[in-house]
Amino acid sequence: MMDRIRLAIWTFILLLFSVTIWGDEIYFRSLGVKDGLSQPSSIAIWQDRLGRIWLGNNAVNCYDGISTKVIRLSEYFPSLEDANIHNFCGNDSTLYLLAENNIICIDLQMRQPFMPEITATAICYSDDQLYAVEGHSLYRCNVRSGEKEILFSDERYVFTLITPIGDNQFWIGTTTGVLRVDLTEKRIITTCFQEENITTQFLDSESHLWLSAKSGLAAVVSLNGEAVVFNDPGGSSILYPLLY
Repeated sequence: MMDRIRLAIWTFILLLFSVTIWGDEIYFRSLGVKDGLSQPSSIAIWQDRLGRIWLGNNAVNCYDGISTKVIRLSEYFPSLEDANIHNFCGNDSTLYLLAENNIICIDLQMRQPFMPEITATAICYSDDQLYAVEGHSLYRCNVRSGEKEILFSDERYVFTLITPIGDNQFWIGTTTGVLRVDLTEKRIITTCFQEENITTQFLDSESHLWLSAKSGLAAVVSLNGEAVVFNDPGGSSILYPLLY
């Protein structure tokens, strides 16, 4: 498994090298205000299963490959004036996002936003359920009732990110490392990078967790209990043991 991860890393490096040499043969398209975005930058991006790109900044921007539609939440919720939009997730019919720490639901047919009065630090959608983390806990959210049910808590950690793995398991990014949590057994399976404040995490199609930390660390973690750090000062990939 780790050989495959190393191969992926070296493939990525070779691709970057190829871009350097043959960059004039690769087509890139940028999106900006001229394409209808509400701002020239974004702090969140997500692609739904229909291929649309959702970008968050001071508004919700939806790019369908041809044009951009902008939803300004302040038109529906005055208290969210200039609120930063981040952390998209959802399904074919409903988009969920965070405006600051407020969960917002948007019916994709009607383009009608709804705020269920639930706060969170991060959200994800898995198995037809909306999950959230805030403080020391992981929740399942009921947007219709405006309630959230605690599924797992640990006072030792401050939860800041959440990524579903499958089989009722999640990667939880915290201010002191990343956790693999099993909700069926109500326990932490794996912890790693316990001295790192995790700022970004992403699960690829082979269930590798790619993450970065406030310190500048970047790494990829596999489900079999190994990690590779690929931005160490020596410039080489190193194995990083996980803690259990």
